[in-house]
Amino acid sequence: MVFGRIAPYVGLPVNNEAPTGNEMPSETSADIAARVARAREMQEARFKDNRNIYYNAQHN
Repeated sequence: MVFGRIAPYVGLPVNNEAPTGNEMPSETSADIAARVARAREMQEARFKDNRNIYYNAQHN
């Protein structure tokens, strides 16, 4: 049966005016760096009593 080997193709025009669903405002590099620094401070405080643990993967 040959039908299982046929891949249908339908060409559609591109609509650049359509919303993409990603309408969230983007973060600046400085915003991301500040968020990462806060997260690192939280992890450091969380594992302050465990000298050999620096991130979640090392924690049992």
